[in-house]
Amino acid sequence: MPSHKRPITLSPEETYLDDPSDEDDSEWERITQDPVKRVAFERKCIEDELTDQNRVILLQANPSSRSHCRFWDCIPRKLNGEPNIRSAFRFNVKDLSSRYFEPNKYYHVSCMEQIFPDLSALVERGVLQMEGGVTQLTSASWQISRFHNAIEDWFRYNGRTFEVNLYDRFQRAHAKWERKASIVEINHQLEAHEGSSQDCENCGEVPDEPLRKDFFPEEPHTSLLSEVLASVIGVGHLDRVDGDSNARRGKKIRRR
Repeated sequence: MPSHKRPITLSPEETYLDDPSDEDDSEWERITQDPVKRVAFERKCIEDELTDQNRVILLQANPSSRSHCRFWDCIPRKLNGEPNIRSAFRFNVKDLSSRYFEPNKYYHVSCMEQIFPDLSALVERGVLQMEGGVTQLTSASWQISRFHNAIEDWFRYNGRTFEVNLYDRFQRAHAKWERKASIVEINHQLEAHEGSSQDCENCGEVPDEPLRKDFFPEEPHTSLLSEVLASVIGVGHLDRVDGDSNARRGKKIRRR
């Protein structure tokens, strides 16, 4: 299978072959002038990287607005006049083997959804992943970097998840229960009561632990990843294609 590479710009004078023929020039012009063919060609280029070069598409938290989207038909660029990714999340087509250094290849999440309308199929293949892992804070402390549970479930269930507010309600209920249970346990130890705090008549009754099944429906629903991410940070549209100027100034990214 021949590898497809696209030039940096869409100038009709530039071609993607070293020694192009007139036929190649004509085909390239047809690609650059047809939006459907441009998207198909972009998809083929990324597919070649995923299959032939063992790269993956990583969902990353976006720490700044300096990264540029590589999609030719980037809608935020058409609307705002710049390719900068200003949303809180981005995609990066990346080689995880660290065999050699290469520049990052960033995309808006909504742009990648145009290139690959069914991102869940990429999740099933294992080529669309979340960036994460263990981050060392000090010599004796480690922290696991995580995304919000709604995002993690979207990957776990291959494009399906639950409403973000359901996760938040469950987290609040569970945190309240943990505080109550901790207070009862501490008082039980301070008063030197015998036996377990759960069976202690002097400590009072500890409420039952909230269960996930009581807060969530049985089955998750299909969602666009961009919609889930926008809901997590509390904005109308992740990449501001609807004129939402608060895409980065929304709520702080929640990890649970």
